[in-house]
Amino acid sequence: MARKLPNGLNRFDSNDYVRMEHFNEQWEIIDSTIGTLKKADSTAQTAINTAAADMENTLSKQISLIPNVQTVAVKRDTSLTLREMRGRTLINLLGRGGGFYTDGDGNGVADGWGTDFGRTNFSIYTNSDGSKVQVINAVANDDNQYGRRVDYMGRIPFQQGEKYVLIVEQTVENASMQGRIVVENANGEVMIEEIGGLSKTVVRTFTNTVTGRGNLRLYNFSTLGAVGWMSYKQPRIYQIDDDAIAMITSMTPEQVAAKYPYVDGMAFVDSPYIETIGANLVPLLSEWELSSGTLIGNNTVEVYTDQAWARGATYTFDAHPNQVYSGSVELAGYVSADKHPYTSIEFFDSAGKSLGFNNRVPMDNGRCTFQATSPDGAVKGAMIIACVGTGWFYWTNPMLTLGSESKPYTPQQRGLWAAECSLGSFPHTGRHNDELFTGTDGKPYVTEMWEKLALDDSYQYKLDWLGPSYHTIVLDGKLIPLINGVVYGMKYDGTILRPWHTTVDTGDFVWGFGTGDNFYLTISHEDSGWGPNYQPTQDEIKAYFLGWRMYDNRHGRDSKYNVTDGTGNYKAFSRILNKNIDSGTINIVPQESYEGWTPYQLSYLRKNPVARPVKTYETGATLSKGNNIVRVGSGMVIREKVVPRGADAADPNVQINRVDFGSALKHKVAKFKGVYVNNAYDSTRWKVITANDGTSYGQERLVTSRYNFEPSQAYYITYTKLATSAPPISIIAEYADTLGASTARIAQEAADLAARVSVLEFSKGEAPVVTEWVKATLINGWTPGNDRDPNFAPMYRRNGDYIEFKGSLQGGVIPQVAFHLPTALQPRFFRNTPLISTANGKDVASPASACYLNVSKEGVVVRGTTANNFIPLDGVRVPL
Repeated sequence: MARKLPNGLNRFDSNDYVRMEHFNEQWEIIDSTIGTLKKADSTAQTAINTAAADMENTLSKQISLIPNVQTVAVKRDTSLTLREMRGRTLINLLGRGGGFYTDGDGNGVADGWGTDFGRTNFSIYTNSDGSKVQVINAVANDDNQYGRRVDYMGRIPFQQGEKYVLIVEQTVENASMQGRIVVENANGEVMIEEIGGLSKTVVRTFTNTVTGRGNLRLYNFSTLGAVGWMSYKQPRIYQIDDDAIAMITSMTPEQVAAKYPYVDGMAFVDSPYIETIGANLVPLLSEWELSSGTLIGNNTVEVYTDQAWARGATYTFDAHPNQVYSGSVELAGYVSADKHPYTSIEFFDSAGKSLGFNNRVPMDNGRCTFQATSPDGAVKGAMIIACVGTGWFYWTNPMLTLGSESKPYTPQQRGLWAAECSLGSFPHTGRHNDELFTGTDGKPYVTEMWEKLALDDSYQYKLDWLGPSYHTIVLDGKLIPLINGVVYGMKYDGTILRPWHTTVDTGDFVWGFGTGDNFYLTISHEDSGWGPNYQPTQDEIKAYFLGWRMYDNRHGRDSKYNVTDGTGNYKAFSRILNKNIDSGTINIVPQESYEGWTPYQLSYLRKNPVARPVKTYETGATLSKGNNIVRVGSGMVIREKVVPRGADAADPNVQINRVDFGSALKHKVAKFKGVYVNNAYDSTRWKVITANDGTSYGQERLVTSRYNFEPSQAYYITYTKLATSAPPISIIAEYADTLGASTARIAQEAADLAARVSVLEFSKGEAPVVTEWVKATLINGWTPGNDRDPNFAPMYRRNGDYIEFKGSLQGGVIPQVAFHLPTALQPRFFRNTPLISTANGKDVASPASACYLNVSKEGVVVRGTTANNFIPLDGVRVPL
């Protein structure tokens, strides 16, 4: 009797009667099976071929990123590397005036601005993001709408025939409010008049007609009898070119404002970073802002409440409009529709206004999933855990992703690529950019087209010209890399310095000549305190650049010092930022600056660009499979060392960045990114405090229990600075899009890491590093100076953190470069060392003269002598 086999064929016994159709049935089954096998084999082969091609393709995929936030989707987990970033310089001709930061006399009008008709209906309001706006009120008894205004007079440096763009954000309280914005040239002639109501971003381009410092006036121009307020936020004026004019005409006002954001005076792309968030848009609950919730472990929040409603915790994230967000959270404590935990997503616009809630009420305990679509205008979102009814409620493992697919819980993956550097360009064209790039060794480098100087005590200064109302100052000794064009500058108070003009008749001009190695800066007598006949010493000039104004102590702090009898009597110095505070000692020149002082800033195009490695960086950006949030920002400070402190030994907590506890960081903090104990990430045990109580240096500080603090460990902080920055012109990044590229990238990163570890171990084992002596390659007619020993040529080497020299020089052209140093041995700052030169090195009776050796990025130069027959270098040692 026939019986069926497992795969459908019949097995016949020996005594079975078998007909031909029985065999045909068997062949049909066999043939069908063979077809299925062939089809499966073809599918498998296709998969194999696809995988092979994927392995053979080792090229990484390049993508263009934009400043701020974007979404990047990838097929597999991979690292993200910056390939190239081009710098930019923005110069806001209003300086810091558009920030409305301070109101020293309390009249409601920002310092640097004035008003008319003695009105008092003004105020300065601080937004939730820390920015400030100038508020102008209209009241019922106003008698002149032209008087409701604030004026920025005689401070905007315009050049005849140049083109500019004005950008300002205007907000009105109600429909009866109307604004008026006026820009005037140096003669007071109106170049722009913008009148209108509505809350909007105002963008106007114009061509200036007169060289000189112009004005900006902002009005509440509502009709008499109308009552309400209107405000102006971050007015700025930038010089632009014809290409920018054409571009602006095709953009919305909001796009122009993003392209030309507000900066304080002169700003570069400052310490840029790429931050990545993948797998989960929300972190562990330990990093959420707790309301009534209590943290249990790192990822569970408990709430006990006897109220009808309570919020447990909130986490705010970057959002995009018209996007689907899917999420989940594990809940416990559900009792009924009137007593349960739940979750919600709330979206906000750019002004911080709520765009509505998306509540998800569960049906039971366990995993609760939800979806929410962000509305038009959404830029932020908040995931909220809350409860209805009294009792105990629990939430754990929160999950949020972009897209409609609900995914299982995965911890958030965060990465960071950052480099502490400064990237500039021509301000009005955006060309001739500094460039940040990743080298073949995986490390970041900068090609520096632009030199950036802070005028402080690292330079020596001298008087070049004594004018009727100003002094002209130049560098003495320590010169700067060769200039190739205009010198741009910003004063300590944010005032933008004017370039060379045929009539230089006051302070606040700066210029350089041709391809020189010096600049010329004019300082008004009012600013410096130097009288019209007084010639300040080098130390007195340096004191000015450290923030001190000189005066005659017989005549008060507003006087000028004009004693020219050579006695030097009656000298006194007061702080420029607060004239009521003196340096302390009469006739003694102050040698140090003080907190709050911002030195002059200069920038110019270098004649000789140079490529340098970035010293402080982090290259740990990663992308997770699926959608990732990628933020491009600036102002990153990487792992700054700090000592957490409490109020005293009895304080149960310690804090970071608290001014009165002595734990303030070097820069004002915008946002903390990470706490590290030695090299381990430790942010989960620290709570962020954003209270505006004046004790934080910036917008945030951190607190933790003293129980979590180990004084013997080293603590480091990564954070963003509370400072304005120009956005980069372009950003190109790359990641591995194929299996082959992933394999190649892993191999390269492993090799780079091994090389860095090798260098680190070498530096540890051999510190201080002492290199072999290297014979200098002499130029400009210089030869070895000791002809009694022809082999004794000038030589150099590194010894720890110093460059050492030996040998001697003779016969070269003074003051031209004698020889260059390799990039790795070029000192960070200009170094100057005194030497003795003689007219005849073979004669012990030869007369000697003093000179000095300049060591800088530009080379090794002998200056200050004409006796060049024998200049010994033995014993010269300068710091790197």
